Amino acid sequence: PSIVARALVAEANIRRGRGGSAAVVERLGALALRSQAPDVLLATALQRGIQALDQGDLPRARSVCQEAERLVADHGLIDGPCEVAFLQGAIQLGSGDPVAAREAFDRAATCADPGLRVRSLNARGAASAQRGSMDAADRDHREALALARQAGLRPLALRLLNNLGANAHRRGDTDEALRRFREAVEVSGEVLDATLGRTALAN
Repeated sequence: PSIVARALVAEANIRRGRGGSAAVVERLGALALRSQAPDVLLATALQRGIQALDQGDLPRARSVCQEAERLVADHGLIDGPCEVAFLQGAIQLGSGDPVAAREAFDRAATCADPGLRVRSLNARGAASAQRGSMDAADRDHREALALARQAGLRPLALRLLNNLGANAHRRGDTDEALRRFREAVEVSGEVLDATLGRTALAN
């Protein structure tokens, strides 16, 4: 169940922002009900929290975050504190408190899991951008991009290239923005090829 849960979380993170993540979260929830494994229950709670944020439901996100905190405390899950810190940061960012959000993402970025580290650095950059600290946002996004490329996390690399392009556009650096967006187009082709390849193998 734990391996399947990690795959479903990865799929939900990829689908988020372009639709389709809700069905994945439902499958994850069904897996959690069957297995009752603490790490699967935590993964489900965290995805439900992010889903609540996507829907603009901050009270539900906070309630789910408290549920996740209890799971971590009760079962001593190793990566749990970092994963909960990411959700806490996302809630703070959604509440309009980028300073508290950045502190939470700092804690989340200490995780050993490269995917969570990349997402935490990306989110930390978003918190800096919300404060108007574009230099800090660029540093975080560049660091996250380097880690995503090193770990072969192409969907996350694509997101970061788009963020770096948007940052450059906000600074008025048109050449840099175009360069980053062209890189993003190249990576999007690689992501599409990989997706089609997996689909062909599955069939």
